[in-house]
Amino acid sequence: MSVDPLAEKFPHFSPYQFAGNKPTWSREIEGLESGVDAMMMANAYNSLDEEGKKAWRESEKRIFLFFVRLTPAEDIYGAFTGKDFEGNAYNKGEAAAWAAMGLIPAGKFSKYLGKLKGFFKFEKAADRTLRITNEILKDAKLTKITSKGLKNFTKEGNFNDALKDFSKYKFKKVEAKFDKNGNLKAKIGYTKDNKIINVRPTSKEGSPTLEIARYTDKGNYKSEIKIRYHEE
Repeated sequence: MSVDPLAEKFPHFSPYQFAGNKPTWSREIEGLESGVDAMMMANAYNSLDEEGKKAWRESEKRIFLFFVRLTPAEDIYGAFTGKDFEGNAYNKGEAAAWAAMGLIPAGKFSKYLGKLKGFFKFEKAADRTLRITNEILKDAKLTKITSKGLKNFTKEGNFNDALKDFSKYKFKKVEAKFDKNGNLKAKIGYTKDNKIINVRPTSKEGSPTLEIARYTDKGNYKSEIKIRYHEE
């Protein structure tokens, strides 16, 4: 074992590290600087399921758009079309003003700093939702996965237990729906990472149900997980 010949250039790394501490997707030749191995990255991407690949592409798209938006390109486009690069409505007058301001780097940076903060808040919310879901599923049993990817679970408990699990999530908005007799039909919560979680006292199967869904690109939502509660 020998000390990395470039140890002084990278004091934040151990002198005995390899590939910048990223051996799964970087490489180095004869102890020099690490570089991304395209083949390893491709293999990592191909090992993901469809949901994982979609999340990978979305992350790349967000990063690309962030740096593009530090230039006036999108504002110039919006001034002519009334839309941004993602197809959302963009006031032409506002776009033209920002296009002019885009000549001043500080103006562009201040505009998109808020969007960058929003991105990190979204990622933090997604991590929190996933952590809570995994905690709830610890005592659940997977019974079926449909052709559309919906995972069905059963869990010991009643509607009060389902409500307790629902309350573990952090929502930006919660709605309650009642039948004509004033009985609760469902509680629906909306998370900051675009998940829709609802809990119902009964379902087609007759059991209290907690359902987790996500918004799709088409503006509707797709169920991902259903947990049905049964008393032993």
